Amino acid sequence: MAGSMGMSGEIKVGRMREMALTKRMPMIWLLDSAGARIQEAVGSLFAGSGYLFQEEVVASGVIPQVAALMGPCAAGTAYIPGLADFVPMVKGRGSMALAGPHLVRAAIGEDVTQEELGGSRVHCRKSGVGDLEVGSDEECIERIKEYLSYMPSHNGVAPPIAACTDPIDRADEELLDVLPESNRKPHDMYEIIRRIVDDGVYFDMKPQFAKTIITCFARFGGRPCGIVANQPKHLGGILDNDSADKAARFVNLCNAYGIPLLFLQDVTGFMVGTKVEAGGIIRHGAKMLYAVSRATVPKITVLVRKAYGAGYYVMCGRAYEPDLIVAWPGAEISVMGAEGAVNIIGRGVSIENFVTIGSRNKFETNCYITAYSQIDDYCFVAPCVATSNDNYMARDPERFKHFKGVTLERGARIGVNATILPGKVLAEDACVAGGAVVSRDVPPGMIVLGSPAKPLREVPEEQLLKNNLDKS
Repeated sequence: MAGSMGMSGEIKVGRMREMALTKRMPMIWLLDSAGARIQEAVGSLFAGSGYLFQEEVVASGVIPQVAALMGPCAAGTAYIPGLADFVPMVKGRGSMALAGPHLVRAAIGEDVTQEELGGSRVHCRKSGVGDLEVGSDEECIERIKEYLSYMPSHNGVAPPIAACTDPIDRADEELLDVLPESNRKPHDMYEIIRRIVDDGVYFDMKPQFAKTIITCFARFGGRPCGIVANQPKHLGGILDNDSADKAARFVNLCNAYGIPLLFLQDVTGFMVGTKVEAGGIIRHGAKMLYAVSRATVPKITVLVRKAYGAGYYVMCGRAYEPDLIVAWPGAEISVMGAEGAVNIIGRGVSIENFVTIGSRNKFETNCYITAYSQIDDYCFVAPCVATSNDNYMARDPERFKHFKGVTLERGARIGVNATILPGKVLAEDACVAGGAVVSRDVPPGMIVLGSPAKPLREVPEEQLLKNNLDKS
């Protein structure tokens, strides 16, 4: 009868759930069911059903619960995976939906297949109900075993410790080269995870859903640990509605079973705009904030590269009581990135598309920066007009020699209404005062006052930092 759930089957399974909860043993569902048996459920007898889901909620967070989708699950049985801790789905066979294709067609006239309605692609990549897409029943069983190897038998005991052959004092010098030189370039956070965990092995949860954040299990010295990490490889690791839900659910899971949490931060904050606001990003972000705040398991935060705005908070920033918080060399914490700060602080500054802006810059009002300019760290730009392909404070001057525009190396400054002729180079710490005209390359440490070049030491440094450089 297509695995449909009748009264006798419900009583039998109810006894199994009771034993799992009272004896504190994990509960595993291998699902292939058409739902409730209509022949028995029609009529007033239906009023006495539903204990299945209530008991599953009672057991949630007490004993690990796995619901494996090995075939179609419709109607009520679709809530079993919805309430479970781990939901693997067999690709091409496993599916779940509140109504099957026939009922959908009868109710709303939509003609869909079982796979289109609730297949593994839908739930493992779009809805997020499924945790893992597997290729066969055999692989599904193996993945269930692997998942349970990280879990205690119930929440009253510590997570199991596995034998570890990876030296606990192992150091990986190549970690220093994982991050790119520019914090605007993406990197793969999985590479860092692989290098720091035991034997490079981790168990990914929801890898195809909300890819801007990673949630996985791994071991350190044989002890299980939950890892929450931003993934800059996808949209710069920004947080949105789905990634906040994914992280919040994982944090709650680890907290329920006493599994420590490791946060790897490289986040630009939360997504903004009308689409995410209409989708309730404040509500979804609050779920993650709440989950991290109430987690009582040991928490360690590693600031890998940058943490901006509320992204720093929800990734277990200092206020959320991590037991240890450490930072990568050169890591940044700020309320926002340089671009956002420039647009707010330097009102009136006009910046076109494809402009690269570093951090800790100072912009005066009415600056106009055209497309393909590069403005690197510690640059002071007073009100002026910069032509296309100009490069401010280039880290690597050789890289920009082919440009026709002006090149300004690290620390160079431009005064009000200054004119710099095409192809000229201002070397490191060179300065062009207001109204000056630069018609030749300016050596390091020189200042142009009018048209001649004079040593920078003749002009006090503090005067050069004033808003109006022509007064120097």
